[in-house]
Amino acid sequence: HKQYHTGHTHYRVKGTFNTTMQGLTLTVSEFNTIMADIVHNQLQLTQLCITGDISQLNYYANKHLYLTLVHNNASLQCVVYNQHLKKIPVLKKGETCTIIGSCTFLKNKGQLMFSGVAISVKGTGTQHAELQKLMATFKKTGLLTKKTPEQLPKYVSNICIITAEDSAAYHDMASIFANTPHPFHTTIIPCTMQGLIAANAISNAISIADSLNPDIICIARGGGAEQDFACY
Repeated sequence: HKQYHTGHTHYRVKGTFNTTMQGLTLTVSEFNTIMADIVHNQLQLTQLCITGDISQLNYYANKHLYLTLVHNNASLQCVVYNQHLKKIPVLKKGETCTIIGSCTFLKNKGQLMFSGVAISVKGTGTQHAELQKLMATFKKTGLLTKKTPEQLPKYVSNICIITAEDSAAYHDMASIFANTPHPFHTTIIPCTMQGLIAANAISNAISIADSLNPDIICIARGGGAEQDFACY
């Protein structure tokens, strides 16, 4: 047993001090209990107003509204429960809004969630506007023009595949290549495909692939939350 002090509260938990990791070893339940107490009782994060751009928006079983707010490279998971939905205006992805509510820590999931009771819309978000401007530039310069089969190489001898190492997408393609005869050589370039560093990682991987002078560069990943595709 060991005393754990958070500033206001002492916790007596079962644990062992690991001399290799230089820290107190806790069970998941013990850690989540401590975090819940810090968020709910000590920090008292109630009646907060948080502003950000809506990057993801969906209703769960038509009862609760789940949305993700983003600002710069930070994101926050938010929920508006059924009893407060009547006060919520119509929302669209890309809008900037302010959510009034409080922070909660879900002990079973070990997840911080912002629970809103009211939302006010501030207009189109800056990130959405910047994305639309960028897409317009790409379209004007022809970068979004879909290639027809006639424009693809007739003879393919070298393909570079950019994907996450040991991912489902990687194993699916590796299985096909291993069991299907093909006349071309494949080079796998491991790359982080989601998260804050993904955009730069994919860009660097494309540069590496381009230096190998392939006939085709394939960027592949599996499914995921819509937020995971923002890096593209």
